[in-house]
Amino acid sequence: MQVDDFSDTSSPRFPYATIASLMGIRRLAAALLLTAAMVVITLLVFVGVFAREAMTLLAGTFIAAHWRAWPRGRDRLLVVVPLLGAGVAIAGTRIMNVPSEPYQPWSETLAVVRSKPLWTWVLAWFYTFGPVALAIIGSALWTIRDVLRERPELAVYVAGCAALAFVGGTDTERILGWAYPVMLVLLGTAIKARLNVFQSYRVIAIAMTAAVLVSARIFWPIPTGPEQTATPVGALEPGWHAVVVLLDKFFVTENYYSNLWSYFGSRSVHLTLLVLDAVFASALAVFLAHQHARLPLSPPAAATV
Repeated sequence: MQVDDFSDTSSPRFPYATIASLMGIRRLAAALLLTAAMVVITLLVFVGVFAREAMTLLAGTFIAAHWRAWPRGRDRLLVVVPLLGAGVAIAGTRIMNVPSEPYQPWSETLAVVRSKPLWTWVLAWFYTFGPVALAIIGSALWTIRDVLRERPELAVYVAGCAALAFVGGTDTERILGWAYPVMLVLLGTAIKARLNVFQSYRVIAIAMTAAVLVSARIFWPIPTGPEQTATPVGALEPGWHAVVVLLDKFFVTENYYSNLWSYFGSRSVHLTLLVLDAVFASALAVFLAHQHARLPLSPPAAATV
């Protein structure tokens, strides 16, 4: 939540179609015949692809939703129709648009993979969703596992967004943010599963809320304008000015805007932030899990999706 959100004002069809598809895949399967559900999802995927080709992921989630009860005969073909619809839409975009310059997708992808360290992709998860949210989800892994076993299409969608975030370009957080609809469901499920801890330790809950607000940069603006020349840490002299520069590098108050993105900015700052976020999130997840096992359960029933 530090950098990006799921909204995309330039292509509003994409988030709308994504959320509608994720909500409709299981509901339509229960309420309608497979043929009707296939038609609705295919239309959503077809329209969404014209906004983002990543809508093809929703065709994969439709297949995953029917994987256990894999249909036979003609119905088996119906399950893959949304994928065919995505392919038709992608072909249509290629026919209607003329590239302004030569583009080789495989070479571009390989160039990104070679220049993007894996640990910066891990840092992007903290940048996108925040260490507190990941800690809460991590504290209830068994509950999350049960949810994803029941709803495998959610796991497929998140995994697809994660893979695209690594290979899809330098804006890792923007692509990873496409997983927000599912991550918010998992977060809500984990919060309900650990509700007894939050009810017993209200101070901890307040402190976690404050940490989320800090992670989301609520209390200070994002710097605008061209970035000034970076000052190497080794060139700083002891004193208040050095403290201000170091705080700026990590909290980005006046300069160093590129440090807000895992792919750009200072690798040393990013690595330090990754270690701090990982230690904080791990400690918080262990604390929540331990206290949940020690405290009596809350009256509400287990969370459902």
